[in-house]
Amino acid sequence: MQQLKNILVSGAVAVITAAVMFGGWTIYAETKLDPYLTFTNPADGFDLVQNAYHKAMNQYFNDKMDNFLALIEQYPDDFFNQNAFKAPDTAAECTENNVSSYCVGLGAMELYLSYMETLVEMQDFVPVTDGTTQAEKFAAVEARDAKIEAEIEEARTVMEAAVGIYDEYRLSYPVHIRYEKVITSLRKYQIALEKVRFQVEGFPIKLIDSTSAYCE
Repeated sequence: MQQLKNILVSGAVAVITAAVMFGGWTIYAETKLDPYLTFTNPADGFDLVQNAYHKAMNQYFNDKMDNFLALIEQYPDDFFNQNAFKAPDTAAECTENNVSSYCVGLGAMELYLSYMETLVEMQDFVPVTDGTTQAEKFAAVEARDAKIEAEIEEARTVMEAAVGIYDEYRLSYPVHIRYEKVITSLRKYQIALEKVRFQVEGFPIKLIDSTSAYCE
């Protein structure tokens, strides 16, 4: 468990790590993240738990991305003013459909912490294998624990990178959509100017019966 505490202290996503301390978020996580918690049985073995966790994390971000795109589609011209886009004041106010990096990051961190707890519990679990010597069992446990040590760091790096990528996409994609609308409007303006220019080119150089301030 000391190893798990060290991971929390050294995590690069400081705002997420700090927010996990709120009791309100724990209540939210226990209910909203249940469908993703398919990797919490240490007896399943490292390979199955690892595979289940990465599938769950991938599905989690896919679902959040779907919510994000649906919100943009629903409010294309007023997206940034929607509450679901903004980070709430407290972690307890994070709803399932909130697409802020704060709330999405909290969910990702909670999944990661659950995964870490499972891996730590797994290190205390000695698998029963028929037909192997005691030395072979110890060797298998050592090999598994080495995988766990490496996975702890790699999973944290991947989780932080995923949150960072989501945050960049969440901010840049709506701006991209607005830029596309501006470009489309400018193109229409350009076409309108071309039509005016063609009409002006048909005017005579000197207008008949035109007045002048000078005597000629």
